[in-house]
Amino acid sequence: MRLYNYQTRLNTAIKKHQAGSISSLKKVGILIDTQAMPDCKAYTILQKELAENNTQFEVLFYVSKESDVTADTEKWFSKKALNLYGKFKKEGTAKSFEQQNFDLLINYFVKPPEALLLLSALVNAKLKVGFELECTGLNDLSIATDPKNTKLFAQEVKKYLSIINQ
Repeated sequence: MRLYNYQTRLNTAIKKHQAGSISSLKKVGILIDTQAMPDCKAYTILQKELAENNTQFEVLFYVSKESDVTADTEKWFSKKALNLYGKFKKEGTAKSFEQQNFDLLINYFVKPPEALLLLSALVNAKLKVGFELECTGLNDLSIATDPKNTKLFAQEVKKYLSIINQ
């Protein structure tokens, strides 16, 4: 991948994003790096904590090696989803995820690979929540918890969403 194209697309997407208000959670996207959440079933904790009436969840896993794909990682992508110009290939789960609109995007990663960072920046979401990252500006709300404690992270997200929506 050409570094210039990647960096340009990333910076443009981050600058373009503006946080919006969320009256109710209708659609939630969850981007997960399997390095940050080795137990791929743990995302169900996020779903249980954040579920409201008819909330739709779309979960996408990033795998560093295709050999890491398990039955639990239903929808996944890897760095191979990006072409040389820093764009996601048309026929893939990453491109499909990018084209959706979410009320909330949960970035469940700490040290994201380029492809995961770019996808998160490109996704259209009213609010983006995740862990503290070196890449500032990606998340509208950063939660300072241990990624291994999914339940605490989910509770903190829920708490801050209720404060924001008052």
